[in-house]
Amino acid sequence: MLWIGGVGRSGALGSAALLLLLTVLVALASHPAVSQNPCSLEVLSEVVRTLEELSSRFVDVGGAVEYLDQLLKACSRGDVGGASSIYSKLAETLGHLREYSRTRFWEVMAYRATYTAALVLVPILTYVLLPRAYLYLWYLARRGWTVVRRR
Repeated sequence: MLWIGGVGRSGALGSAALLLLLTVLVALASHPAVSQNPCSLEVLSEVVRTLEELSSRFVDVGGAVEYLDQLLKACSRGDVGGASSIYSKLAETLGHLREYSRTRFWEVMAYRATYTAALVLVPILTYVLLPRAYLYLWYLARRGWTVVRRR
């Protein structure tokens, strides 16, 4: 048996396997299972929380809200099978919206920054360019005039 740092090779493999098993269990426990009841309060509150987060990141969540409405109606009727199929469509839609939200947030921020910069530049450009434009137009209007010297 090979000893490294006081732990045998089989002990290191065993602790690595234990660490991997714990990681998998934590990941499975934190992720809502597909077999979980889609009408449970935990699932519905997670869906609403996700919709709220996506809406705050400037994503149109209208389609997902319609699926949520259908899900709530199916749950109120007691149709768990229909609710599960609606929940799977809703989960797929939310996955697509999460991917889209990453780029959408920065698009909106870039638009707002550009719009703000344009609003800030309007008075500065008016102050600089308006007198020059006025003088140029004044010169164009009077360049044909002749000046006569009077005594």
